[in-house]
Amino acid sequence: FRTRHAGDLALAYVRGTALIRAGHLHRGGAWINRIMRNGDSAVVHLMLGDAFRESHKWKRAIAEYKQAVKMAPKMPLAHLWLAEAQLLSGESAAALGNFEREYALDPNNYETNFYLGFLYAQQGELAKAAPYLRRAHAMVPAAFQPALQLALVLFHQRHLKQARNLLEPAVKAHPKNAQGHVVLGEIYYRLHQAKRGAAQRAMLRQLIADRQKQAIQQRRRESLQLAAHGAGGHS
Repeated sequence: FRTRHAGDLALAYVRGTALIRAGHLHRGGAWINRIMRNGDSAVVHLMLGDAFRESHKWKRAIAEYKQAVKMAPKMPLAHLWLAEAQLLSGESAAALGNFEREYALDPNNYETNFYLGFLYAQQGELAKAAPYLRRAHAMVPAAFQPALQLALVLFHQRHLKQARNLLEPAVKAHPKNAQGHVVLGEIYYRLHQAKRGAAQRAMLRQLIADRQKQAIQQRRRESLQLAAHGAGGHS
C-alpha cells in the first residue's frame, strides 16, 4: 500500500507540473493539491517553483521558492533557485542576497560563485567580484562566461596582460561569441598591439555578416513556406 500510495503522489506531481508548464495553472494546481493534502513540505514548494519557472511564471515561482526557503532555510539549492528566479525577473538586489545565503551554505557551487561575481561586477565592486569569478572559472575552465567576466574585471582593474592571457584561449574555443572579440580587441589596443586588435575587429565584422546572412536565408525559407502553404490552400 505504501508503494502504491507513493506512486500515486508521484503521478500527481508529474501530471500537475506538466499541466502547469503547459500553462494550465488551475488544472495543474488541482493535481498538486493532492500532494499538499498529504502534508505541506519545503520539497513540494521547491518542485512547484520549478514547474512555474519552466512555464516562465516568475512571480508564482518566486512565491513557491520563498515558501520552501521559509520552511527549510538550510535546504541545499533552495536559495540558489530562488535567486535565479529573482534575477530572471529583474530583482537583482534580492537575488544577490539569496546567492550570498546559498554561498554561506555551500561555497563550492559553480553557479553561486559565478552569479555572485557577475552581480558584484555589475555593481562596480570589482575587488569583491574577482574571487568568485576565479573560483567559477577554476571549477569549469571550459565555460566561456566566467572567463569573459573575469577578464572584464581584470581589464577595469588595469591588469591588461592577465586579462589577455585569460581571454585569448576562451575566444579561441568560442569563436562565435561576439562580445569576446570586442573585449579582446580592446585589450589588444590598450596593450598597443594594433594588428591583433584589428584582427579581432575583422573577425567580429565577419561574424556579424554571417549572422545577417543566416537571418536573411531564414526569412526567405519562411517566406517560401508561407507561399507554398498559401498556394496549397487555394488549390
